[in-house]
Amino acid sequence: MKTRIKIVVTDVDGTLTENPDTYKISLEAISIIRSLELNGIKTILASGNTIPMIIGLARYIGASGGVVGENGGAIFYRDRVEWLCNDQISQELEYIEKILSKEFENYIVRSWQNDFMRCSKAFRSRGREDHKKIIVEIKDLLRKKGFDNYHISSSRVAIHINPLGSLKSDAVEKILRYHDVSWEEVLAIGDSENDIDMIMRAGLGCLVKNAPDDLKRGISCIAEKDAGEGFSEIIRRYIGI
Repeated sequence: MKTRIKIVVTDVDGTLTENPDTYKISLEAISIIRSLELNGIKTILASGNTIPMIIGLARYIGASGGVVGENGGAIFYRDRVEWLCNDQISQELEYIEKILSKEFENYIVRSWQNDFMRCSKAFRSRGREDHKKIIVEIKDLLRKKGFDNYHISSSRVAIHINPLGSLKSDAVEKILRYHDVSWEEVLAIGDSENDIDMIMRAGLGCLVKNAPDDLKRGISCIAEKDAGEGFSEIIRRYIGI
């Protein structure tokens, strides 16, 4: 096996799962990750979930490259957690959560994981509301309140609020420095808007089939299969495992 890829960075929900609508991790994807690790290619999990949840997942499936949690708000590497925000930002996020919970109570509900998040907040739709429309309205409200230093994105599972400088690509870059690996040596895989920043920075950035069509514009690496099967397809195609 000859490849310039030294690190694989992957989203979790909708990318490693059996399909876009389940939390069950694909057994095929787990097998692929373990093969990568056996061949010296580390895997970084990058998710909007809380850092303890993703640390646990990484350990149990055998991904040893490090962990990105809170949609880029925190990293874990070599038994150490680093937060990508300060106390002031954490307090602002608490205030923002209260504002959004009140102003958009008919459309979104705070995630239970917010109780365990420091540098990000997440909200789920109450129904089948269009995330794009809600995000536009949230951005407008936060701008009026003076909070224009936040990034709002959708993972299709949830709407994520992160301070600028605490996105997935920012967090991944910190871990890459520990590995002494450049972005050119990274394969990044995802399925949603909140994955695009790391996909665009990677030497090879890919989307699984279930990614929205508008995200696929300008991306040359797109799997023919959904979620975990698509992840496995991409690894086999470009790394040969």
